[in-house]
Amino acid sequence: LADDEATKSNVSGIMENWFLKGNRVQERFFYFSGHGSRMPDLNGDEQDDGMDEVLLMHDAEFDPKRILKPETVLIDDDLRVWFEKLKGKKLLAMLDSCHSGSGFRSISQFSDFSVAVPRYVQSRGRFGQEDRQQSGSVKQSPPEDTIPENHVYLYAAQSSQVALERQFE
Repeated sequence: LADDEATKSNVSGIMENWFLKGNRVQERFFYFSGHGSRMPDLNGDEQDDGMDEVLLMHDAEFDPKRILKPETVLIDDDLRVWFEKLKGKKLLAMLDSCHSGSGFRSISQFSDFSVAVPRYVQSRGRFGQEDRQQSGSVKQSPPEDTIPENHVYLYAAQSSQVALERQFE
């Protein structure tokens, strides 16, 4: 979807009625390039900063207090629920937007840990014993996360960062 077609209603409809359906196709690719933002946490799951990260749709609106209206944006919790429905399938999902770092799973929870990131990490959904042996220099293991096996998530920025555009010669 592009431009004025990229409304919350249209994206939600495509995800629920097409993207998540069917068992014949075992591989999925999801890509979002646009604006991202943050808004006050709606369900209490954002313990670190109290903010939900959101993708701004074409019809995004603010309320009178200049807070984004949840019914007009895609909230990180919605994306997480959608992609958990794809357990057992291969998924490559990319978010090219500001504040994208916890669009599917939080990467910010790992920022306080001294972790050497290997070039290859086994798709086990957590930093476990096998991953520590592979990288060889993890000093402290972050809390377990539940990334489904065979899912790869790529983010343009951490949840607290803007994604800056750069022009190169």
